[in-house]
Amino acid sequence: MKWASWCESIALFAGLIAILTLISTAYFCPQCASFLIACAVIGYVVAKVAGRVVRDEEVKRKPDVRVRLEELARERQEEMDATRTFYASPEWRLLREQVIAEQGRRCRQCGRHIASDFDLTVDHIKPRSKFPELALDKSNLQVLCRQCNSSKGNTILDGLSEDLEASEVVKNRR
Repeated sequence: MKWASWCESIALFAGLIAILTLISTAYFCPQCASFLIACAVIGYVVAKVAGRVVRDEEVKRKPDVRVRLEELARERQEEMDATRTFYASPEWRLLREQVIAEQGRRCRQCGRHIASDFDLTVDHIKPRSKFPELALDKSNLQVLCRQCNSSKGNTILDGLSEDLEASEVVKNRR
């Protein structure tokens, strides 16, 4: 049973004793009635103090949660800033254009021709988030349409590039 539930049980018990006390004054001797009243008061006080302790602990925990959320938000913002900086860098832009020139405007996953510049993306086969050392490695890059790139996310599609290269070799022989 949780501490808060236990405190609520004590408060309920104290309330029941108080009701019984009111009823019992007519049926019990004054000493018994006084004893029941004292029990009711003590139970009520214990429940109130215990409830206050629970609330105080919750108030103490809230700033810890808030601080952790702020830390996480700050870390996420730093990651987003680093990503923007990377994709705006002249090194990435040059490498991206080289990959598009070499691989063409055909999606390496679905094989669709990509006419729109908006839909043309250069994807990291091994995700940048997991393999930052391969971020500017041309052999880790492939042309994908926006839809395939979005559905891929930061996963690794094993053998994708090799399969497509093999199928292109077969097409070129025909």
